[in-house]
Amino acid sequence: MKSNLLLTLTANDALDGQIVSGHASGALGALGVLGTSGAGKSTLLKTMAGLIGASSNQFTLFDYSWSNSEDTNPCVYVNQTLGLFSQWSVADNLQKTAKHSKLYQNNTANVCTVSDIVDDLKLNSLLHKPVELLSGGETQRVLIARAMLSSKPILLLDEILTGLDFSMRQYVMALLQKWQTQYNRCYVVVSHHLADLSFLCNQALIVNEGKISHHSSMQTALCEYESNPEAYFSKLNVKYVKTESELGVHLFTTQINKQPIYTRMKSSDMVPAHKVTQVIIPASQVSITVDTDINISTLNKLSGTIISIQKIDTHALVNIDIDKQIIQSVISQKSLINMRLKPAQNIAVLFKAI
Repeated sequence: MKSNLLLTLTANDALDGQIVSGHASGALGALGVLGTSGAGKSTLLKTMAGLIGASSNQFTLFDYSWSNSEDTNPCVYVNQTLGLFSQWSVADNLQKTAKHSKLYQNNTANVCTVSDIVDDLKLNSLLHKPVELLSGGETQRVLIARAMLSSKPILLLDEILTGLDFSMRQYVMALLQKWQTQYNRCYVVVSHHLADLSFLCNQALIVNEGKISHHSSMQTALCEYESNPEAYFSKLNVKYVKTESELGVHLFTTQINKQPIYTRMKSSDMVPAHKVTQVIIPASQVSITVDTDINISTLNKLSGTIISIQKIDTHALVNIDIDKQIIQSVISQKSLINMRLKPAQNIAVLFKAI
């Protein structure tokens, strides 16, 4: 995955001539952009895509460098309405995009086929449908598919998940993470759904009054920007074991210690990634107990170790190592005190079937 400089903007007239740079920690593959309505979030993405701004604008992001005067811009801008040809069917839009997207197809790691993306985004039933007859959520999935077929490595996602219902939004978020490794994609994400940013992004830019005020880790940005416990989600990679149809659940396990995880998700809503499935767990639904031998009705109980604790308003965000993966729990500060939780402590996490 690309890393290096977080972001450098030079001679950027659309954002007041700022120069912003910083080194990212770890593998950087998704950058979230936060700010109030009208702060300049969409302006930033459109400028990076070369849709607006001076030709002298220069950028460095995810180890790619480009300027608006070049035709090698690695970014494709995706919002809720831009770019589909209404007189064509869905299939025509996708096929023509794939045919004419040659700029980055010399890098075979970036190339995905129409059939693969159609299958991933569940578009088969829409292929012969006129674009003008698509619903809002269907249009957004087609726009994402078209962006992927451009073969450009950086997707600038401007509120692209907003029109999707909850289950489809979770599904598409898991797809985006799968594509990071499968097709070497990176993302810059604008979303009013902070849970989307929490799940997808590990770094954040804060935009205020047309300027980038600062950047930080996504976790720090969310704590500063919004203390809502619903803003935090975790992802676990799990391996399918069997379906217990009489109980209405699917059994999965973690990959290292084979800890069981039960889910009620439809198999069609699970995203396979390298022989594992990604499941999304809201942090607000994850409880913690120091009694690791507890036996209760909650289906999922996983053993783990606390990595860190961060206080957020009246709550605390607890990061927990579960078999070399991180799961987050949002608990009250009263519970934090009562249980005397601290880093390196062995605990158990509890949550219902997903």
